Amino acid sequence: MRNILLLLIISISACSSPGSGDCELEGTYKHKSCKYASTCNYFEFFNDGTFRYNLILYSSQQKSFKGSWTLNKDTIHLKPYGFIFPDSTKVELLDNKESSKTNISINMLCGYEKGQKPDTLKVQWYVSLDGGIKYTSTDTKGNLSVKKQYIHKIKIRDIMQQMGQNKIFRNKDSIFEINAEVDEVNVFLALTERHPDELKYMPKKLFWKGHNLYPVDFINDIKYLKRERNYYQRSKDKTQ
Repeated sequence: MRNILLLLIISISACSSPGSGDCELEGTYKHKSCKYASTCNYFEFFNDGTFRYNLILYSSQQKSFKGSWTLNKDTIHLKPYGFIFPDSTKVELLDNKESSKTNISINMLCGYEKGQKPDTLKVQWYVSLDGGIKYTSTDTKGNLSVKKQYIHKIKIRDIMQQMGQNKIFRNKDSIFEINAEVDEVNVFLALTERHPDELKYMPKKLFWKGHNLYPVDFINDIKYLKRERNYYQRSKDKTQ
């Protein structure tokens, strides 16, 4: 009887300390509102120190953001990964009337300090000319030659966006006005890293208690955690 009682006590207290037994952080934690609302958010935590933050928008659209997590005692610190955004765009026009082709070159400017010459990264893009539905692939260095023509505007997609997935490079100004008949169009995208607006309200610290995660960012007194409505509950759903 004593052994049975001892095993019962151990099983009851198995989740008293994070990181032990069934209390490994890995898993899916859904916001309490997911039970009754069409819009909600949830976390997926992985044992490799990464997490995925998911936003469900009206049951028809879902956005996901990745990042890394660290555990300090019973508090989880979240650091979302930044996104690369074009900060500004410059178009350089070169005219060669003897050519039968119009050459388009898309150049991505990497981060650099003021006064220094920026490095130019050349990758594959997909472009649409003058509002056309069809997107044509550049080569792996961002170059494309088309029949000589009057170009009014160029729209650019990255390879992930072309595949119907989340953009790698979120073009703030994805349509570039040209308004010139030229043989060479050089487009320069200057990039910076920052976080999307959707991450402004994502908790950056979570208090880990049992099967629940509580946003520390919005809690003044840890004693009242049980009354706090804004929490994430561990789900039986497996992480992908």
